[in-house]
Amino acid sequence: MHDFVLSVSKFETLIWKGGFVGSIINIRRLVIQSTRETTPFSKDKVRKLHTLVLENATLGDTLSDFKCLRVLKLYGKSVRELSSSVGQLIHLRLLNISQTSIEALPKSITKLYSLQTLRIEYCHDLKELPEDLINLINLRHICVDHDYIKRTPKNMGKLICLQTLPFFSVCQDAGLQIKELGNLDQLRGELDIYNLQHVKDKKEAQSSNLEGKAKIHKLRFFWSRDREYNDNNNEEVLEGLQPHRYLKSLTIEGFQGKAFPSWLLTTRVAADNLLLFENLIDINLRYCSSCKEVPTLGHLPHLEVLQIIGMRNVTCIGTRFYGFDSESTRNIFFPALRRLELKQMYNLVEWKDVSELATAGEVFPCLEKLTIEECHKLISAPCDFPYLQKLRISKIRSMAFKNISSKLTTLTSLHIKNFSELASLPEQLLQNNRGLMSLQIRRCHELETIYQDALPIILVLEKFRAESCPNLRSLPSILGIAPSLRRLEISCGDEVLSIEPQLCASLSILMIKECPNLTSIPNLQELYSLVQLEIENCPKLISVPNLLGLNSLSSLKIDNCPNLISIPDLRGLDSLSSLEIFNCQKLTCLPEGLEGLYKLETLAIGGFCEELETFPSLSSMISLKQL
Repeated sequence: MHDFVLSVSKFETLIWKGGFVGSIINIRRLVIQSTRETTPFSKDKVRKLHTLVLENATLGDTLSDFKCLRVLKLYGKSVRELSSSVGQLIHLRLLNISQTSIEALPKSITKLYSLQTLRIEYCHDLKELPEDLINLINLRHICVDHDYIKRTPKNMGKLICLQTLPFFSVCQDAGLQIKELGNLDQLRGELDIYNLQHVKDKKEAQSSNLEGKAKIHKLRFFWSRDREYNDNNNEEVLEGLQPHRYLKSLTIEGFQGKAFPSWLLTTRVAADNLLLFENLIDINLRYCSSCKEVPTLGHLPHLEVLQIIGMRNVTCIGTRFYGFDSESTRNIFFPALRRLELKQMYNLVEWKDVSELATAGEVFPCLEKLTIEECHKLISAPCDFPYLQKLRISKIRSMAFKNISSKLTTLTSLHIKNFSELASLPEQLLQNNRGLMSLQIRRCHELETIYQDALPIILVLEKFRAESCPNLRSLPSILGIAPSLRRLEISCGDEVLSIEPQLCASLSILMIKECPNLTSIPNLQELYSLVQLEIENCPKLISVPNLLGLNSLSSLKIDNCPNLISIPDLRGLDSLSSLEIFNCQKLTCLPEGLEGLYKLETLAIGGFCEELETFPSLSSMISLKQL
């Protein structure tokens, strides 16, 4: 039966690229891949056609010949116009013009009364929808990008069959107010609401009837962040925007009230004593810069992702954050949370531990990733993250970092950036986390040493990166024998770094950058697994070691090494596909063996000495694609 269906489908579909075509009387689906505006298809021949796909093609007024079309799809950047004759396709159910260069839609599309789906995605040049879109009374799905189309057509509330509406942009004008959402009871999936500063009060906000829209699972609220005034009604407006209790994802951005609404602070519904928003999986609170307290969230049983960004007035994350409920026997807080991010909380000083609760219980039993960035004043933080795998820390006080890391034993990834007062990594951090696979240290200007006896982490370490740490004098010497190390990036230090990477047999990527006093690089010949080698911005580097034996090397880049005199022979590098050499002013010749790199696809060279003596023949580089 399956083979029969495939056979029928094959004979009902035609892909036409121009030229002669036989009878198409039984064709139901036609794909035209031709820039010609005329086709050999007469009205009679296409009367059974239900689907037409135009790839970088336009048919002009002949589009009206396809009277029985149910589906019309145009795509390709060369498509710049949709013919007004589209309005004659009265049976059309789906119109898709995504990824085209169409700048305006003809008014005639508002006569497509049977249309159910309108897809306009990634149309960078299309800035607005026709005003009379409300004539499409059967429309169920509108798929558009707010990145390009900023304004919602008037009177959208009349499209009562609408199920998909990605965004609604609020204005004060009649037909563009938030009450237009009130009658759209069939809305489902995701909805973004922009320009909420135009909503006057709680009553107007309630007219959207979001609480009654049970099929919407993701809501995002946006107040314009660049507005010149604060109208002080944010709190009552957000109070009136209470979603349905079974919402799964909530974002609030640009809210300027001092406190979050009661529906976000209350753990239970008084009427039936059930948890409110117990299905929430994802919460994002962004740039709510007037709020002084984070909401109570630790009681939510299914919350997996929590992002709090730009809440600059919060000075303390207190115990209320954990959601202690005297009416519940629960003693696990944030039971499902996997990812927590705190960013740009410039005045946050203290993050209290759950142990300060009278009936302290387990916290963060599932947390895998913790990110804290640009919390410059944070001194105190919890230390109980029993199963944390990824820790990313930037611009906090070292005391808070030491507390957070003091009990960690399950880390696989540690990324430390922009620490002004960190002189060394805590000893126990490296000793206790034997599963650490990635260690990145960036822009830690006071860092001088990394714990030398780091053998426990060396066994599984796959990636090590040290960048812009000018006072770092040495790295752990045993880093050179890391059996699993695959990526090594060094970009710091005023002295030669004492690493012998030739012992890292598994190393596949080696990057050496921004080493101002580096004059030489250790022997690399035993790095049999090396695939990528980059050497950049090393002004005192004189020579590069012999590359003989690096049979796996596919990419070599040397840039801005003004004292480099020569590059070693490239013969034998049979896997090399990309070679870049720039701004090495003392080079007088290109490396030997260049003409024998028959797999080379990319060759980029420039910024040499004016006395460059010879340029090799490229005739043998049969794979070269880019020069």
